[in-house]
Amino acid sequence: MIALRALTVRARRSDFVRHGLLVFVGMMSANGLLFVFYSFVSRALGVEQYGILISLMSAVLLVAVGPATVGATIVARLAADLRAVDDRARLRRLGDVVTSSTALAGVVAFIVVGLLAGPIARYLHLTTTIPVVLTGAALGLAFALPVQRGLFQGTEAFGLFAVSLFIEAAARVVAGPLLAARYGTDGALIGLCVGSFLSWAYNVVRLRRFGAEAVRLRLPFRHIFATSANVSLAVLSINVLLFYDVIFVRHYFSSLTAGLYGAAALVGRAVYTIIGFLPTIVLPKASARSHSGHRTGSLLTMALGTGGAVVAAALLATAFAPRLIVVLLAGRAFAAADGFVLAYTFALGALAMANVVAMYKIGLQRFGFVVPLVGVALAEIAAVTIWHATIGNVLLILCLGHALSLAAVFTGLPDRRLKSASAGPAATAPGDSPFSSTREGVS
Repeated sequence: MIALRALTVRARRSDFVRHGLLVFVGMMSANGLLFVFYSFVSRALGVEQYGILISLMSAVLLVAVGPATVGATIVARLAADLRAVDDRARLRRLGDVVTSSTALAGVVAFIVVGLLAGPIARYLHLTTTIPVVLTGAALGLAFALPVQRGLFQGTEAFGLFAVSLFIEAAARVVAGPLLAARYGTDGALIGLCVGSFLSWAYNVVRLRRFGAEAVRLRLPFRHIFATSANVSLAVLSINVLLFYDVIFVRHYFSSLTAGLYGAAALVGRAVYTIIGFLPTIVLPKASARSHSGHRTGSLLTMALGTGGAVVAAALLATAFAPRLIVVLLAGRAFAAADGFVLAYTFALGALAMANVVAMYKIGLQRFGFVVPLVGVALAEIAAVTIWHATIGNVLLILCLGHALSLAAVFTGLPDRRLKSASAGPAATAPGDSPFSSTREGVS
């Protein structure tokens, strides 16, 4: 009893436990509210309009998530270096640079989508361009928010990180269904934008408190871009595989089929989201162990074991009760999607596991898997483009392609000998990084 009490006290005092709980609760709350949003909105819109919404939001995620994830990673590392030397003035300046540059990128994205609204609407068989224009606004915000949050992550302001996530998700749940019931797909998109904008405004206010006075900041852009190339290709490949198929189905099939397929995608992405905390943990832990010269195989084994258990449970559930799961998540109107759910869950489960392994290898700075992964992604997209005669064909290609992506990221994995194990920790000292904890790259 005394030992348990001592362990509890130690856990409460641990920054790792406290920060881990903040991030976990923030992410799970936001993801849970996001699924509540889609569940409520699907009931308000009906099958065909929901198919339009899910295809447009898949397009936003397809275009924004990859670049935003890469940008957030770079910003988080820069912020961590500045925090390490307690340079609050340059942190404030970094926050200003991030806010202004992402706002500009958002405006450009909105203008570009507006200019292309006609062709995009025709490709998705829409009778009006208004949903596409609103999607342009959502696209700009979808890029800006994760990059802003990279500053919170890098400075270990995990409370602000969690609050930012919650504001976005909670506002969407309130505004989205209410506006969707009145204005259909347009209202749902406006609700999404409202939630994102409120979170963006909160981030701006909090970032301006990082320092009383901003100073000039110079970043090593050439080195950043060169060292980020492999990470960018890996992240973009996985995100393309995660989102492209819903857009293709919307183009190649009827509105009814696209809506049902979107409901199946909702189930599969729920599984992907549940496993999503594993890559967040694996990447930094793999990096820390490799820098200290320790083996990392046990870390990967634990991650794959945990993720595999979640996927196995999901496959059992979707095999025996697919209709019940679809109805619970999307409503009775989508019950006919039950035939798609098992295959989609298998595909997304394989992709989620591939993401875990990819982040593990990025943490070890092993990038031999990137070219095979990119090749699999391109081959899968080409296969769907050629052999999309039926939804069954699309799902078969998705299952095979995502399984091959899991195989691709294992390239070179049996060689677990680390350079740091033989050369010592100094071989991978933090000072060797382009983002060292000094004032390098800052003036």
